[in-house]
Amino acid sequence: MSESNHGPEWVFEEASRLIEEGVVKVDHFENIYRLPKKFEGSPNWRQARGGYNVVGSGQSTVEGLKSILKFYTGELGWKKVIFVNMRSEPVIYANNFSYGPRNPHNLNENIELNGLNTSDVERLQLILVNTLKKNAKESSNGFVYHKDTYAEVPEDRKDYVCSEPCDIKNILSVTEVYSKMKEDFEALDILFFRLPVNDERVPNLEDFDRLVNYLKGELSVTTGMHFNCQMGKGRTTTGMVLACLITAKVLQQSIGQDQSGANGDSSVATAGGGVGVNKPGTLENGEFQIILDLCAALSSGKTMKAEMDFIIDACDHMQNLRKCIWETKVNHDKELAKADKEAGARRAAFWAKLGVNFIERYFYLILFNVYCTEQVSQDFKVKFADWCEQRQDLVKILGTRESGPLSTFNWA
Repeated sequence: MSESNHGPEWVFEEASRLIEEGVVKVDHFENIYRLPKKFEGSPNWRQARGGYNVVGSGQSTVEGLKSILKFYTGELGWKKVIFVNMRSEPVIYANNFSYGPRNPHNLNENIELNGLNTSDVERLQLILVNTLKKNAKESSNGFVYHKDTYAEVPEDRKDYVCSEPCDIKNILSVTEVYSKMKEDFEALDILFFRLPVNDERVPNLEDFDRLVNYLKGELSVTTGMHFNCQMGKGRTTTGMVLACLITAKVLQQSIGQDQSGANGDSSVATAGGGVGVNKPGTLENGEFQIILDLCAALSSGKTMKAEMDFIIDACDHMQNLRKCIWETKVNHDKELAKADKEAGARRAAFWAKLGVNFIERYFYLILFNVYCTEQVSQDFKVKFADWCEQRQDLVKILGTRESGPLSTFNWA
């Protein structure tokens, strides 16, 4: 799905200069598999509990894609699968592995591309493909890339440079790779949809609308939805949560009862806390003042939060958002208590920023549930972005990063 309008041209030009540096890092870092390996090359694959046709993973290798597609057609009996790529950064493949661009001055974190839409990202992908082909050709088909070890705090990650032979015909955009999958699996209707989200951030309001509009006409018992980002953790989990909520609302399914079924995958081990992390009356249960204020402003606030919490738990194999907000506080306080005050303050700032990201995302997920509950009977006639503009009384409960409660959030 492409778009005719672009983001600000100066933002695109700035991103282009970064992309033309041609610095890429392989997606599959050390210890990327946090869940039991079900498919080689498709890290952290899992299915939402509760019978939803919603799955998630990290960015798959070409062979990993083939393995999961065989599983979808054979074991799950899907006739159609919608691949939703949640990455805001361009993605390319070389020698069947995926890579993303990095800022040469900040190799340990994904780049953030703010203000650009899907077609902009696809334009940047073509620039990256052409740059890497040019570099490989000039070095006699040598492909140079970075790889790192993983650590939660970016400054603890170790980066090193690798190189290997690569024919330029094997350097492809992610869009080209999925097009090839369509040719190899003709019996399966494969759709590819890009929903660009920056790492650990809430989607743009317009992207909530894009996902609703795309999915609402595609839902059926034989259609699956596969979400991915790089590792398959934060952005992927957000996509899975949104898809489960949209499914439940459009198909008028109850939320909050035992919905385990053949496709529920309730036995899979979790890296994000697992079902049952709820601790009512505590911050660990997401009962921060901002969230309590939102619930108090709604006639059905407790129900809206409870429904969202249930779906968060159904998708928490890699990340449970309520638990994450609390854990950023725990890690923040640990850093400040260390003897090296300068390093502690620097590292604590990372956890504080992440806590803001998480509480903002949690707030808007609950708000989106309120919106879906109101608008589903009207076929989402009013867009979520417009609805939020109309409901500033609710939006102001959160505020922004510059003003209001979010700007001073300290886990109270």
